[in-house]
Amino acid sequence: MPVGKAAFAPYPPGVTSGKRRIRHRYRRRRLAALLAAAACGLYLAAHAGAEPETEYYVVRPGDTLWSIAAERYPPHTDPRIVVEKIREENGLRGYGIRPGEPLRLPEG
Repeated sequence: MPVGKAAFAPYPPGVTSGKRRIRHRYRRRRLAALLAAAACGLYLAAHAGAEPETEYYVVRPGDTLWSIAAERYPPHTDPRIVVEKIREENGLRGYGIRPGEPLRLPEG
């Protein structure tokens, strides 16, 4: 540096510009968002192929496929469709069931 000329330092040592701080803040936010998205993706990928838990129901005296469908599934679900799904899931030929018989209930 030539003698007699003052050195120009825009900020004292250890102080960074406001733009640099803002850039670092946004970089950290982007990194956090990217990590969160990656974690969500990994979670969904791990659970996407998981088999749904099978629910079993043991028939009680007086139960019918219709009463089980109406009792065990949400009110907006059509019981006729649920009855047919229960029949298919359990390999039932007719609509008769016996007390003590375990039934595998399909997911609603």
